[in-house]
Amino acid sequence: MDPTSGTTTTETDTVTVTIDTKGLTRNTEHTGTITLNSNGGSKTGTIRVYVIYPNTEEQTLSTNTVPYATVPYAAEAYVHSSNDTGAEKNVFALGENVYCYAGDLPANDQAVDIYVVPNREWSVNDQIGPDVGDGVETVSTDGSGIIDVTQIWIAPLTAGNYDIIVDVDHDGVLDAGEPVDSFTIEVDIEEIPEFPTLAIPIIAMLCLAFIFQRRKN
Repeated sequence: MDPTSGTTTTETDTVTVTIDTKGLTRNTEHTGTITLNSNGGSKTGTIRVYVIYPNTEEQTLSTNTVPYATVPYAAEAYVHSSNDTGAEKNVFALGENVYCYAGDLPANDQAVDIYVVPNREWSVNDQIGPDVGDGVETVSTDGSGIIDVTQIWIAPLTAGNYDIIVDVDHDGVLDAGEPVDSFTIEVDIEEIPEFPTLAIPIIAMLCLAFIFQRRKN
């Protein structure tokens, strides 16, 4: 909340307070205090707000006219790579499937596109595609702006570092507030083909044959 104190010159001054709801619990009442100083002394008042979902902006309130107000929740959208149970997972083997989940997105059946792209530094207005996984996944949010665990790449995978991007407005461009998460696909030691077991005795026999042949000559 800003400001938390100030000075007035008349009894009818309007004091405007800006409340940033990022990080506040949704569907909950929150309170803050503001101290006003004037020629007649100082007085501390309480501002009460009830945070609802969703929003991406701050809400301005006037203490002169709105002693109690309902303001939206300003959340930062997120996406995380995971396994099929929704446990966050950042490193995958070539034979594993890649999943993700997301939240704090526009709610109520809002369709979004999920991309898997090579990892790099991203800036607003960058082109997102092309998808390098199984193709762009289009899924819808629930009433709270959440996307449940979604499969985004089916094994076999390709080793490397990748990013997951949720394109909310389907324009193929990274917009402010659209979430990005990174994950890695590694070659597991067990997946590297071993030298055939029979190759060792065969090579030994060839070496012996070569030695005997040289002795005959």
